[in-house]
Amino acid sequence: MNQLLNRILDAHGGMDRWRDNEKVEATIVAGGAFFPLKGMIQDATPRRLT
Repeated sequence: MNQLLNRILDAHGGMDRWRDNEKVEATIVAGGAFFPLKGMIQDATPRRLT
């Protein structure tokens, strides 16, 4: 792993803490300037990811 990733992991409990987790969940809303450039309609509906 690179040094930055090591520092981030250490700041959040280290690798042992991350290995104890079985899954990660997040709610996101995707969007940005590239959607219209690619001809895609932005959808502000929140998405739940696991």
